[in-house]
Amino acid sequence: AWFLLFIQFVREYSTGVYLMTAGTEVLGAQIVALWGTGAVDVIAALSSLQVLIVSGVFLLASRLGVRPQGL
Repeated sequence: AWFLLFIQFVREYSTGVYLMTAGTEVLGAQIVALWGTGAVDVIAALSSLQVLIVSGVFLLASRLGVRPQGL
């Protein structure tokens, strides 16, 4: 259950926008802001970083024995 919450929080942009101040942008809000400027190369790098973070948490959870229900 905590892994599913982690995935949901990683994708949550609206909460990040409310918490965003100068210098403390969350990753999702930063990607959306960069999309407006057309910085596709930076967006690709940040998106890859986000995939690596989520994959790392998933691998750590599976090493600790956490299994998704239904599998």
